[in-house]
Amino acid sequence: MFEQLTNRRSRWRVFWPEVDDLEGAEEAIRLCSWFAFVYAGIGAVVGLFALVFGAARLDGLIGALILAVTGVGVRRRWRSAAVAGLALLGLGLVGALAQGSAPGVLDALTFVAFMSGVRGTFAIARLSRHGSSGKDTPSAIPGGNYPSGGKAERKTEVTLSQKEIV
Repeated sequence: MFEQLTNRRSRWRVFWPEVDDLEGAEEAIRLCSWFAFVYAGIGAVVGLFALVFGAARLDGLIGALILAVTGVGVRRRWRSAAVAGLALLGLGLVGALAQGSAPGVLDALTFVAFMSGVRGTFAIARLSRHGSSGKDTPSAIPGGNYPSGGKAERKTEVTLSQKEIV
C-alpha cells in the first residue's frame, strides 16, 4: 500500500509521457498522432460547414488536410513531420494571439501533444540508433554510449602546461 502512495503517476503524465524508453516514446507518438487526427477532423467539419453555409474559403479544409498528413507522418515516426506540425501549430497560436483572440483549449492541448510527439520521435531515433529498449541501459542515458559493454570507464587526462613543469 505504501508503494502505491509513493509511486503514483501524475495525471499530467498523460500529456507528457517519459520518453527514456521505447514504450514511453511510442506513447508520446500515439498521443500526438491522435490529437492531430482529432484536431484535423474537427477542422474539416468546421471547414465544410463554413464552405456550405456561405464562407467560401478553403483554408480550414487545407489546414485540416495538412494536419492529418502531419499526423500520419508522426505515426510513421518521422521527426520532420513532428517538427513541422509543432511549428505550424505554434504559428497558429501566435497568429491567434496577434489578432487579439485567445486560442482554444484544444489548440493548446494539441500543441502540447505535438511537443510530446517531437520528444517521442527524437527519442525513438536515439534509442533505436543505440539499440536500447530500457531505462537502465547506458545508451539510453545521454552521453552514455560506453564501448566497454555497459560499464562506465573513467578516463582522466592530466595535462600540464610548461609553466607547471618548470
